[in-house]
Amino acid sequence: MALQPGWHSTIFGPYFVVGALVLRQRAVIIALILLRKTMNLKYFLRTEHFNGMAMFMLILSLTWGLLLLQRLPGALVWRSPVDRTINILLQHGAYAPFCIR
Repeated sequence: MALQPGWHSTIFGPYFVVGALVLRQRAVIIALILLRKTMNLKYFLRTEHFNGMAMFMLILSLTWGLLLLQRLPGALVWRSPVDRTINILLQHGAYAPFCIR
């Protein structure tokens, strides 16, 4: 918990951890694809390996999205003017096309 506006939830810790796992998993998949193509490792890096990594990536991404959506009810409960302003800017501001609605 913090006194910073918009940070009224303890869900941000797991959100950042899962987000870091998602980004690292992406990097591992890209690196293995490049290694497979450049070093001709198709025998060692088979499609079932990539299918398993894709399933893990799907689970991580869904968890990350769920944690992202968990912050919205908290903003409705607190109802401070600053939180309302942050939500209005996220929904209708300059960066609204990049945010989840």
